Amino acid sequence: MPTPTEQLYSRTSYAGDGVTTAWNFTFAGGYLDKSHVKAYTLTPAGVRTELAVLPGDFLGEYQLSIVPAVPLGTQVTIYRDTPKDAPLVDFADGGNLTEAALDTATKQTIFAAAENAAAAVPATPPIRASADVASPASPGIFWSEAASPPSGAPPPSWVVLTLILTSGSPMAQFWSPTRIHRAAVPS
Repeated sequence: MPTPTEQLYSRTSYAGDGVTTAWNFTFAGGYLDKSHVKAYTLTPAGVRTELAVLPGDFLGEYQLSIVPAVPLGTQVTIYRDTPKDAPLVDFADGGNLTEAALDTATKQTIFAAAENAAAAVPATPPIRASADVASPASPGIFWSEAASPPSGAPPPSWVVLTLILTSGSPMAQFWSPTRIHRAAVPS
């Protein structure tokens, strides 16, 4: 099972590998109804496509089947979208206040707050192949296994990410288990 590239209270994202069709997800507090679980893909070019999530797509309470497999370089995001336009519970004068009804109303409020907070965090752009680094056409995150760490830095296990900012100024970040090294990338 792939490792999530992003995990928020109401959103889990993965990088597609062209093979995986079963995707785990977690949401703080769970979800109230399967119809509140949604998914989309995000291409390296930034094209977002909503996916239809049907009850039969659930392989378990917190696992979705997405077929066909999400292509390599495309991100898949599974998120919770609790209704925010109307209360899920309607209380009536003289009616019984049940624990279940109060729990549902409270969870709807908490989930909506978490989902609104997650909406303020932009989706992480998909990671693109290192071949794109030479002349990137748009902002994004690129990786390269062949790059070497800065001189004098201990090389236990290096991963190099090149961030292409909207201004077009690339910046390399060399990640080690204990430290992040940043260096400007020559144009």
